Amino acid sequence: MAKYDYTSQSEVQRLANNGDMEAEYELAYRYMTSGDFQNALIWYTKIANNPNHPRYRYGITGSAEIHEANGNTQEAIKLLEKTACFPDAIVAKLALGLLYSKVGRIDEGIELIEYAIDKIIEIEGNDDYLKQIECYKIAVAYEGAQYFTKSTRYYNKAIDRCDTSYESDRQLIAKAREAIESNENRKATLGDRG
Repeated sequence: MAKYDYTSQSEVQRLANNGDMEAEYELAYRYMTSGDFQNALIWYTKIANNPNHPRYRYGITGSAEIHEANGNTQEAIKLLEKTACFPDAIVAKLALGLLYSKVGRIDEGIELIEYAIDKIIEIEGNDDYLKQIECYKIAVAYEGAQYFTKSTRYYNKAIDRCDTSYESDRQLIAKAREAIESNENRKATLGDRG
């Protein structure tokens, strides 16, 4: 159980305002999960600007996630590059690899993505840890690098992890199926890197 699971929002806010570092992270996380990205970014940035903060890397990745969602990909990359250099920063490496692929730094992106996937499999025994949206983004990155077989594999994993009771998941499934068909056509025309 987390330290602040049953603590009210106002109490966590008071503790964070008084410098409780775990409360700062809890507050950022609560804002993020409630969709209040403006306040989440304020707290994640505060954490990310303090290398001595025990949740420093979470501050960076949280800030980067919000910047990417707001369309500020270069700022997200700049932040993730600060933390992806740590050998155990698997999530940051995956996120950075996906962003590199998105901005055309394909080979660097694929290298980081494959490193992260290998580490996740090494630790967890499989890649079930990855959520459907991460699988979809990995598939897009592989597709951009003309790794059509790997791309199709991750589109299928994204489909398998979707919950069809959600409209957003149904839309993701439709896009993934369309991409799988495109992969097959492009593979026949262009070949496959792996």
